[in-house]
Amino acid sequence: MLMRRFFKAPRKLLRTALLTLAYHDPRSALSYLCCGIFVAEQIEQQEVAHLHAHFAIGATSVAQIVHQLTDIPYSFMTHAYDIFLSRKPTLAYKMSHTHFVATCSIYNQHYLQQLVAPSVAERIHCLYVGLNLQLFPSDMPVPAGKVPLIFAVSRLVEKKGLFYLISACGLLKDQGYNFHCSIVGDGPQRPLLEQTIHNLGLTDYVELPGSASHEQVIEMYQHATIVALPCIIGRNGDRDGIPNVLMEAMYMQIPVVSTPVSGIPELISDDKNGLLVPPQNSSALAAALASLLADPSLCRRLGTAGRETIRECFDVAKNAQTLKALFFEEEEKNAEEVLEMSTIHANARIEG
Repeated sequence: MLMRRFFKAPRKLLRTALLTLAYHDPRSALSYLCCGIFVAEQIEQQEVAHLHAHFAIGATSVAQIVHQLTDIPYSFMTHAYDIFLSRKPTLAYKMSHTHFVATCSIYNQHYLQQLVAPSVAERIHCLYVGLNLQLFPSDMPVPAGKVPLIFAVSRLVEKKGLFYLISACGLLKDQGYNFHCSIVGDGPQRPLLEQTIHNLGLTDYVELPGSASHEQVIEMYQHATIVALPCIIGRNGDRDGIPNVLMEAMYMQIPVVSTPVSGIPELISDDKNGLLVPPQNSSALAAALASLLADPSLCRRLGTAGRETIRECFDVAKNAQTLKALFFEEEEKNAEEVLEMSTIHANARIEG
């Protein structure tokens, strides 16, 4: 396959190989190049007109290589870690050759636009990912448990801010609040979080039950009083985009508490459809949780407003139509540019 591609277009293959090595880690460059050659061979046989990739790392690297080998246009969707943990020159290079780039928040869009020329920046669009609303119950039951449940669903990693949630639970316990906190998920911070629970004497209040399926999580939401996810920017620069768990909780009319990190303020407006507290601030987080534990009417107001926010802006069925429109919109722009250039060349020949 490699030799066939070489004899078919040696200059393109050599140029693509050199650029791949220049913009990627050598340990992954060869793998991307081999995958790109394989995909190029397959899609040329199927007369594919466009490639669309998710995440700006592996899949987009392969799509870019295919584009360089075949001239088939490509686009990609970015999310969170794939933006902030990517090398800026590599990310800018990938964006400079795309049909368009979509990303899941205005925060991300502005960050990406700063990395490229204005002509490329205008092809970077905000496209909220959204939820499949059909997966969730239409009506939320009122939690029947006597003990309020503070609920979180998350990988146990630094950027989720779960250490601060557990610390806030320690403050709530000291203030005499009766509650239970369940943090569903797993990850490298489990030993730290378990030790924090033990140190604060929270073993009867906070649990880490491990991972669960999405279906199980939807069932768990129905017993939650509050959903909390106090996200932070990690020491390595990693951060969330707009966490799905917050969108899901809001659609299920559960009041949410989070932080104004990355794209989260595009989802949550403080005291309108949720509560926002400063990141890495256990005291502020505890105060927000306490206000919800003490005021069922506030919970209902925020929960109702949260559901409307999801219906209006984060319905995946609506947002998929926006993505579809981007494919056709960029194709029309390219067609207009080709027509304009053809007209210029034709006029030049006539005038000559």
